[in-house]
Amino acid sequence: MRVNVGPSVLGQRIDPHSSGRNAFRYAKSMPQLVTRLDDGLVEKIDKLVKEGVVSSRSAAVRRALEDFVESERRRKVGEAIVAGYLQTPASETDHLTTDASAIAMIAEEPW
Repeated sequence: MRVNVGPSVLGQRIDPHSSGRNAFRYAKSMPQLVTRLDDGLVEKIDKLVKEGVVSSRSAAVRRALEDFVESERRRKVGEAIVAGYLQTPASETDHLTTDASAIAMIAEEPW
């Protein structure tokens, strides 16, 4: 599958001298990553664009990468929390205190 390269919006090339100048400058200010995707994945991305879930292929890839980076950050934070508890486990008093606090908060709910 051939994909347009260079500045584009919704798959349409941008003429730097047209009304798309702002989009052109925006595209020029961001680093580009080049990758290859199989046709099936590209078709799924195009469907998301057509459905309005994302505004463009680039937006879809950017969103997926942002989600991946955030997921990895959260995974590392989780690992650090587990390591901290393994290094200094909660005591029985800690468990009793948190249980009592949770019970009190539930009792205060207006349901």
